[in-house]
Amino acid sequence: MLELWVFALLVLLISVTIKIAVHSTSLVQGLIFCKKREINKRNMFGLNGFEDPETWPRVSIIKPIVVDDPKVKSLIETYFQIDYPKYDIHFCFQSNSNSCINFVNQLAKQYPKVKVFVHSSPLPTNFGNRKIMNATQAFSTVRGELIWIADENIYAVVTSLKEMVTQFDEKDVACVHQLPLWKYRDSIENSINMIFFYTHHSRFYL
Repeated sequence: MLELWVFALLVLLISVTIKIAVHSTSLVQGLIFCKKREINKRNMFGLNGFEDPETWPRVSIIKPIVVDDPKVKSLIETYFQIDYPKYDIHFCFQSNSNSCINFVNQLAKQYPKVKVFVHSSPLPTNFGNRKIMNATQAFSTVRGELIWIADENIYAVVTSLKEMVTQFDEKDVACVHQLPLWKYRDSIENSINMIFFYTHHSRFYL
């Protein structure tokens, strides 16, 4: 009986040790990543080989939009305000009746430097993911060296593209994904979403 307790205790100690090691490794990797990100942010305006605006790679943004919601419009406009020399935006709508289409056309006139494409003929959605099927409309027309697929409910920070593009300075980087942060709003639903994004969801980025 004593031997069984000793064995159980050993298993518990080994399990705890492994967990501590995994979490410690994650924390160290996270700190290293954040440090590299700070360096990239400092360098992204001149020290990363892209001193001339023309040398920045063209980026095509694919933005699938399924819902027809006034809140989405304020998020859409942030993509026209990104500080980046060469990029175009492909808006993929679920239907021609979405009121955001007219809003996008208005923004295209307001921000003439940004090349805009509007797609509103998605494939049938009786199979697969609606958002993915919606985004496929732009796959045959994008011409950017890099492609950024951004959900409809994502707010774009002015420096978003430069921060992501500079990550490709690392030779072993082939794909970049940003951790979405949840904007604070005083509601129970929003608080639950914040808890999910800052705990369970964010751990995948470490």
